[in-house]
Amino acid sequence: MPQDLMVARLGDSEAAAHHRIPISSVDLEPTMLGRLAAEALIPRIETHEIPPNSTVPSTLIVRASSTHPQSSRD
Repeated sequence: MPQDLMVARLGDSEAAAHHRIPISSVDLEPTMLGRLAAEALIPRIETHEIPPNSTVPSTLIVRASSTHPQSSRD
C-alpha cells in the first residue's frame, strides 16, 4: 500500500519523525499560535475590541510517507 497512498498529518512530533515509515507533517508552530491567541484574547476580554487577524507561518516537513519509493526498474 505505501506505493499507492501518501500520508501527511497536521502537527509535527517526534513520533511522526521516528515512525517505522516517517510521516510527513505540517508544523503549525503551536508555541507561536498560542502566544498570538493569548495576545488577541486578552484585549478582546478587556476592551471588547476585535483584534486584527494574524497569520502564523507553517512548514511542510516532507518525509517518507509522502514520497514515491524509487522504482526498481530505474
